[in-house]
Amino acid sequence: MNLYFVVDRMDWAFGKIAQNIKAGLKGYNVSIICTSDYHSTGDFLKNLQQRITEKVIIHFFWRDYLLEALNYTQQHSEYRNLFIDNVITTHIPDHLFTNEDIVNYEKRINLMNFVDGYFVTSKKLEKLYTEQTDFPAPHSVIYDYPAINILDNSLEEHNSDVTIVWVGNSKWGEYLGYKDYKGLNSVLLPALNKLKIEGYKFN
Repeated sequence: MNLYFVVDRMDWAFGKIAQNIKAGLKGYNVSIICTSDYHSTGDFLKNLQQRITEKVIIHFFWRDYLLEALNYTQQHSEYRNLFIDNVITTHIPDHLFTNEDIVNYEKRINLMNFVDGYFVTSKKLEKLYTEQTDFPAPHSVIYDYPAINILDNSLEEHNSDVTIVWVGNSKWGEYLGYKDYKGLNSVLLPALNKLKIEGYKFN
């Protein structure tokens, strides 16, 4: 079976996670496609249609890109069979668009009923989505960690040169109206400032 992973960029989180999952899959021909390589949804769908010659699984890591692609087919029916003839899956890696956020939740009910399956990335999300009744429960939990080589760079006891590095998109969610969703400015930096005042030394 041919399997297509649709991610945003290869060097971002979804791309890294897709590479990790691909490495663990045996017996599948896995291709990873980056939506950032295309100028538009139409270009993406045209290229995908050219690639696919037999039934495949197409897995969208970001469910809203899948929603955008499906909406595009409303005016461009030539791409509808991509979603009808193939197995379409997605996953939920966050707590966005739950039934606590009823407006955004309702916008995605048809999408979640359309897909052939989806998984979530934590037991907490599995419980949340199993308890709702507007679309099927998730297939399973697949943790979304990327494969990262950890080097042993532990500091010697006498070395007080510690550098703290923030990894992540601190502006995530701003387009949805969230402010400092990851807590860089409201949690992490104030905590580090408190440690400095208490005498801890680090960069």
